[in-house]
Amino acid sequence: MKILTVGGAAERTAALREREAQLQARNLQFDAALNNMTQGLTMFDTAGRLVVCNARYLQMYGLSPDIIKLGCTVRDLVQQRIAAGTFFSVDPKKYIADFAASMTKKSPISATMDLTDGRVITVISQPIADGGGWVVTHEDITERRRAEKERDRSQDLANTVIENVPVTIIVQDARDLRLLLINRAGEEFYGARREDIIGKTAHDLLPSTAADYITAQAKETLRSGERRYLDEHPIAMPGFGANDGARAFGANAGGGRRGAGRALGGTGSSPNRRH
Repeated sequence: MKILTVGGAAERTAALREREAQLQARNLQFDAALNNMTQGLTMFDTAGRLVVCNARYLQMYGLSPDIIKLGCTVRDLVQQRIAAGTFFSVDPKKYIADFAASMTKKSPISATMDLTDGRVITVISQPIADGGGWVVTHEDITERRRAEKERDRSQDLANTVIENVPVTIIVQDARDLRLLLINRAGEEFYGARREDIIGKTAHDLLPSTAADYITAQAKETLRSGERRYLDEHPIAMPGFGANDGARAFGANAGGGRRGAGRALGGTGSSPNRRH
């Protein structure tokens, strides 16, 4: 028979209290991390019942913590969001069925969904690594999507302007001076389709004298790092069908940044002037 001394009991009690304090500190850290996420997060057990829900999720969808309790189902969450007017613009029955099917198959899913109030949410659902449940994150990407649309509108406008100005516009890769972009006037200047021009250098497209001149000017522009204005310079354009003859080449060129490498842009070649 083992006799428990008073000193031994006190030591065990102190150790137990220390472990409880450590556990409480970890729980506080977990709660702080969970509730300071920029994404809404929910976690479900294998029975499909809520075991974790952070403050961001409730805030995103206008839900009350007095109503959303641990143990509620996906159906309960959907019904509360419908009542709050913050459910996705999809069939709620299909949403619930798809979610249940994904949990059964343990197959991750990712979808971008619209809310009826105009917000856009990316939802990522995936099984927990040990197979003991399911975690779902909700990220509001409304501002990002608006910025992307504005960028696309600006790009479309720029493309329209570039395509329709009556002077040649080109962009060259500063590493090897191959053409990266050319507009409609440039196609007329070279007498060829852009599909046959992009990726080529001046030496691939022009007589050597003209190519040497254009290449030298491009290199000088890159070396100086400044915008340069070049006077018109006549160049021969043989072998380009209807555009055979002398052309007037002038330029307004400057170096710039394009992705990880530098690019050289220029305007000013005159496709319709002959000497």
